[in-house]
Amino acid sequence: MSQINTPRGKLQPVRSFVAIELPTEVRDWCSEAMKHAQSRLGPVSRQVRWVDSAGLHVTLKFLGTVPTSLIPELTDRLERELAGYKPFRLAIGRLGVFPNPRSPRVLWLALQGDLAALGACQARVEAATNPLGFPPEKRPYQPHLTLGRVRETATPEDLATIGALSTGLSTDQTISFPVDAASLMRSQLGPGGARYTRLTELPFSSYQKPRGTLR
Repeated sequence: MSQINTPRGKLQPVRSFVAIELPTEVRDWCSEAMKHAQSRLGPVSRQVRWVDSAGLHVTLKFLGTVPTSLIPELTDRLERELAGYKPFRLAIGRLGVFPNPRSPRVLWLALQGDLAALGACQARVEAATNPLGFPPEKRPYQPHLTLGRVRETATPEDLATIGALSTGLSTDQTISFPVDAASLMRSQLGPGGARYTRLTELPFSSYQKPRGTLR
């Protein structure tokens, strides 16, 4: 296993999460949906910090800061838990806002398709990580794709315009995609936002000894 080193040679912890990565064509579809939303908002779109569509993913569990020494066992447990899981299909759904249209803070795209299989997959991730000291989420799992976060400078009028997107912006088209793996990801924060890198892929197939892919 390669190591993440500081300039002095000390191992750094890894800010990480488990997610389902999206195919390129799905990210491109979401990028067009984002542009459509920006067009509908007009000047108000500047009150939203839009994500980079290249980093869109379906989060299964945010782990936070993980000691590098724990990565091999974490990978091993995740691979064991997901091995043999049956692939399923998801699709992109409507646009929505958290927590509600009256006070929007996050813009997102819903997911459709086999949500029961997705929820069971997320439960397996919880089962794999809980024994290592990562407590399960207290809130019900709400799978979605985050498109942007509303800035604190947004006025009540801006918020009303953004909130109206959840009921005024819809499409008759969607795109579906197969899910046959999850990924352990690294999140690196920077001035331009978070940058995501895959640490290792977790295929829904027969279990193999971890291959060690910190990179």
